[in-house]
Amino acid sequence: MSMMRKLNLQSVIFAVLAVIAAGAPTSLQAQVEVHGFAELDTAARLQDDPAMESDFTLQEARAQLKLEAFGDLAEAHVKLDFVRDELLGETRIEVREAYVTATLGESVELRAGRQILTWGTGDLLFLNDLFPKDYIAFFVGQDDEYLKAPSNSVKLDLFAGDTTFSLVWTPIYTSDVFPTGEVLSIGLPEGMVLEAKAPPKRLGEGEFAGRIARTAGSTELAAYGYYGRLPQPMGIDESGMPFFPRLWQAGASIRRPLFGGIFWLEGAWGATEGDPNETVPEDAGHAFAGFEREMAKDFTVGVQVQVDAPREGDSRTQLTLRLTKLARRQTVRIGFFGFYSPDDKDGHLRPSISYDLSDSVRLTAGANIMWGDATTPFGQLEKNTNAYARVRYSF
Repeated sequence: MSMMRKLNLQSVIFAVLAVIAAGAPTSLQAQVEVHGFAELDTAARLQDDPAMESDFTLQEARAQLKLEAFGDLAEAHVKLDFVRDELLGETRIEVREAYVTATLGESVELRAGRQILTWGTGDLLFLNDLFPKDYIAFFVGQDDEYLKAPSNSVKLDLFAGDTTFSLVWTPIYTSDVFPTGEVLSIGLPEGMVLEAKAPPKRLGEGEFAGRIARTAGSTELAAYGYYGRLPQPMGIDESGMPFFPRLWQAGASIRRPLFGGIFWLEGAWGATEGDPNETVPEDAGHAFAGFEREMAKDFTVGVQVQVDAPREGDSRTQLTLRLTKLARRQTVRIGFFGFYSPDDKDGHLRPSISYDLSDSVRLTAGANIMWGDATTPFGQLEKNTNAYARVRYSF
């Protein structure tokens, strides 16, 4: 299991520093808030998988404590998850967030520590957002918020009227959390797991991401740049070991009202680097467009189309559909999200329903249904098709 899902020394250091900052706010009038939740999660496979020891993809009890302190010049945020994982037979602490945000003058904001970063326009599609994702959480049945994984980063924002300049530095490269055959089957023989060569953990191997965002009336425009590595081990070195190739990428996006809804368009071009004796993915262009509109009271429809086009070779088109219906005074939420590729004929369906039993208690049930050829992105996960249930108490 990736160390991103476990406690590590860097996470502890950031958490301690953020707690110290929270306990020593910049003003005696600082506001301190404590929130959190406790929940039980379970998810079971809907078909047999001889390669896996358990019929479950998720069995855990989770409690989250969120501490926020707001002062005149700085804020501190800490989010800790305490997890009992019955599937792995372990108890662990996950540091989701532990950062301090400082305001430097009227136009500069600096955030440092363990944080969850996101930008871009897509709905569960990511082009210029190369910050880490947890795809194990996404496929086993955890809440959607756990798709975004934390990184230990420094983020600088400069504000100039309607324009914002953002720069993120992640000193130690942070990959996605991806299926390896340990919790989710990926078509490997029984007992085998995917191993990849991790990049060196030194400052010169870190990541840089930049964005220039501007609002012009009701239109949001942005340009992006990134230098780091591919988020998953898509290269093969001279010994046949998967590794994370270097990546340069640039892109842009637009988001604006259109036809009574919201339209967005995003594109990117990425170039990979590798030694002559290494195999790396081809340079490729990526683009998607999306549209969302409320079609009737409390009923919203969203669609997207994405095209990934390598410089040479076959492109891949992917379609998505989101349906959301609110009922019973918006205490019931019926949702559906679907991915489908007409090129590879694979897909992933995510039906769900949640009910707010009270202001504090939410019941959720849903499924992850994957299919396709074993060589396709969703097809290799087909045997992990599962149904899940969750009860959460928030405070």
